[in-house]
Amino acid sequence: MALTHGEVLEQAEKSSANALEQLSSDPEEEGGSCDDLDALRGSLRVAARALAQECNKLALSFRSRPHPTPEETLSICAGMESSLVALLSTVYSMDAAVLGRHLRKEVRCACAEATEAAGDLVRAVRGAAAASTSSEESILRAVGCVWENCDRLSEDGKGLSKDGAEACLKVLRAERDVIKDAVFELEEALEDDGDEAGGGEEEPAAADCAWTDQDRKLASTGVGLTKVAHATLKKSVEVVRGKQEGAAANRELLEEMDAVTAIATKVSPKVDDFAMSLYPPADAREATTTAAALVGAVAETLQAFAGERQSLLLVLEERGQGGHWVDFLTKALDHNREKVDTILAERQMGEMAIT
Repeated sequence: MALTHGEVLEQAEKSSANALEQLSSDPEEEGGSCDDLDALRGSLRVAARALAQECNKLALSFRSRPHPTPEETLSICAGMESSLVALLSTVYSMDAAVLGRHLRKEVRCACAEATEAAGDLVRAVRGAAAASTSSEESILRAVGCVWENCDRLSEDGKGLSKDGAEACLKVLRAERDVIKDAVFELEEALEDDGDEAGGGEEEPAAADCAWTDQDRKLASTGVGLTKVAHATLKKSVEVVRGKQEGAAANRELLEEMDAVTAIATKVSPKVDDFAMSLYPPADAREATTTAAALVGAVAETLQAFAGERQSLLLVLEERGQGGHWVDFLTKALDHNREKVDTILAERQMGEMAIT
């Protein structure tokens, strides 16, 4: 029995969904044996361009009537599915230990976005095949998204990092900027509250979230802890950037960059949690929990640079008068933690006395 348009396109949609699931659930293992970055880029370029072309064929075939036959549609979808398999194979061929785990993750995510866009196109085409009216606009929009994502994979300098070290830098910079924004927003909230403190009567809803003197004292002290977190990520970026050129020829150095980056990504969520716990009405127990989690994440990042063995990332020239930056930030972390702990302890005692 011959297949219908709907059956052919449904199967193509399932294929793209399966490919997307594999890319999304990848356990970040070592991968395959491809350790040649130029060869990897070549494979990505070929697979991405093939996917874009096959998706273009599908879009052009269904943008207006008459539509192709189910047999012709099956042939086009088979070409698209082959391109998706090629993308998957390229990701799984990467030797993450040599090329970098964060570069592999970046490539995997980019391939997942292109695969998702291809699936969206198939859904748009399914709608066009089933509708009595033209769906040209939705199809063109969907195929445009496919081309945009495939361009990122097929053209150098379009968005993918040039190597594993740059992939680590991209992640660290993003984390640094997230923390910077959180610090700025908290400081701005305190400043705005100070400006409005002498204003007129507050609305009842606003009064429930107004800053008390205790809230302001806790938040102002908490800002210091978030700034240490930001300084740690800022310095991490500087150190990794300074060693970037040497990572291409030094597998151990790249592995250390990957390890430090993976640890550092734990900091920004902890900053967000801690900052949110400082906004009124602040709960001392919650703030105590989030502060401890933030301190732990920052301390772990600092320890990654100065663990039991000498870190390859440490700039030895910086050792000298005044101590190393890791020592300085560790002391700053301890100092600000103690200040926050003292205020939180006082506040918890006050809350217990009230109850």
